[in-house]
Amino acid sequence: MQELFAGAVPPDVLASAIGQLRDVREHDGKLQQAARQVTSMESDQLQFEDATTALNKEFGVDESEPLKAFWALECIAKQAQTDKAKHDDIGKNVAKNKEKRKAIELQLNDIDLQVANLGARFPETADTSNLDALRITVSKAADIIQARTQIAALEKQIFAELSVHTITEARAMLSEETAAALEGKVASLEADLEPAETRLSNATVARANAERDLGAVSGSEEVAGLVEQRTTLQIELEDALLNYVERDFGLRLAEEAIRRYRDKHRSGMMDATERAFSELTNGAYQKLLTQPDGASEILLAVDANGTPKQIGDMSKGTRFQLYLALRAAAYEQMVSQSVQLPFFCDDVFETFDEDRTRAACRLMERIGRSGQSIY
Repeated sequence: MQELFAGAVPPDVLASAIGQLRDVREHDGKLQQAARQVTSMESDQLQFEDATTALNKEFGVDESEPLKAFWALECIAKQAQTDKAKHDDIGKNVAKNKEKRKAIELQLNDIDLQVANLGARFPETADTSNLDALRITVSKAADIIQARTQIAALEKQIFAELSVHTITEARAMLSEETAAALEGKVASLEADLEPAETRLSNATVARANAERDLGAVSGSEEVAGLVEQRTTLQIELEDALLNYVERDFGLRLAEEAIRRYRDKHRSGMMDATERAFSELTNGAYQKLLTQPDGASEILLAVDANGTPKQIGDMSKGTRFQLYLALRAAAYEQMVSQSVQLPFFCDDVFETFDEDRTRAACRLMERIGRSGQSIY
């Protein structure tokens, strides 16, 4: 040891420094290990900075400090994980919705097939191209069936009351009749019916009195006279009853003939009113119906959706359009009978907007071709 230091260190000092040298050697080893760790950490730091710089460029992070850049990238990574989970959920929902869509498409195909099958039962002239058109066609078919049922019932009633077997025989029986003539016969029958009822009532009273008197007498001569009187009264009563039945039956036939005459002419009036009302409303209402209400009838208007409406359910403008359509139809009936009078129109326009006014002017223009239309 002394030789190593060339005598520069006294022996006693060298002996006491041996332990310190041992500590220095140990510290030197630790220092070299720490230096290696620092070098490794610096290398890792450089790699970390290079990696963060590349990721900053890739993900558009504007941060020069590596640690802050790392935190920003960590937030991006967490958000990416969240977005991936959402993407997976959305993918699952899309798959489910695709299955639902397939099921709905199958149902729609079944509906289209049913619509096609139902539409094939109707004539080619009927519109059955889609479900809405088929619904309207079915509604019209139901109206036609109902109308045919009513016609069959009326024909049966006419056959029974007129003692005929076909509608041709009934028309032939009433072909020479007019409304005025039938109303005159009704008035005459009603005038004859009242005295017949009076005679029937008087004969009934007289018969009751005779039966009462017959029960009170005891002599054979009086009984014979009362029996003769009763027989005479019975004959008179029978004649009065037959006369009453005949006139009552004639009155019923006349009333039925008048009703049929009015229905026949009313159908033409209804058709003309439907055309005018559809023209005035630009197709919003396409059909008119009547509904029995006791001894009278209620007029119903059917809109484009097939919904019937009463007059009270319409707006004021629509009610005035219906009123104008009725007037126009009546005027058309008069013109068809060679009766031409001026057609005046004024106050009805007060409730019309521009569209209704234009439609009304077109209607008056059409009226003016066959008559005289004045506004």
